[in-house]
Amino acid sequence: MRKGIESKEGRFIFYPNTHGNVVDMTEAVLKAINLYTEQTIDEVKNIFMHFTSIDNLIFTGGGSKILNRDLIEKAFDNVRIIYSEDGEFANVNGFYKYGMTQRRE
Repeated sequence: MRKGIESKEGRFIFYPNTHGNVVDMTEAVLKAINLYTEQTIDEVKNIFMHFTSIDNLIFTGGGSKILNRDLIEKAFDNVRIIYSEDGEFANVNGFYKYGMTQRRE
């Protein structure tokens, strides 16, 4: 999955063995990404019912990297969308920094 996203090719190829077999998983992966994105949109809308008071929406964590950004931006067109640059490690780095501030006190 990661290779398909990072390569910007938009293809998700699976090599199940070393005999040259190739399985194009693109259709299944894109379907799963869209489903995950739609579920995320629904959850955010259920939690924050009154979007008029929100200026920024920040997506972080490993799952933020695979969100379909087009679907996100259409769903939240009146809010500034921010994606963490290093999503897989953003949460743990934040907790680490918080923990270090607590340790100093």
